[in-house]
Amino acid sequence: MNWYIFTIIAGILINFGIIFQIVKTLQSKSVDEMSYIFGILMVIGLFMWGIFGISVQMWSVIISMFVAGFLTIFMIILKIIYSK
Repeated sequence: MNWYIFTIIAGILINFGIIFQIVKTLQSKSVDEMSYIFGILMVIGLFMWGIFGISVQMWSVIISMFVAGFLTIFMIILKIIYSK
């Protein structure tokens, strides 16, 4: 199996999952179901996966994990905005 293709597909799936959640949040303006702990743990975990990607020089992991990290940070920002 080509692991590079596998990691690209995994990264796409992760990022689409986060994007769909962002769209739902923007439409409903509700973030009650998301906890800050979830967001923070996701950012830390995604950042660590990005560091792993750097250590093995696998760009598909690096890019997808850092994009997912920034999207998750955006979700945390939405939680802050819509929780008021």
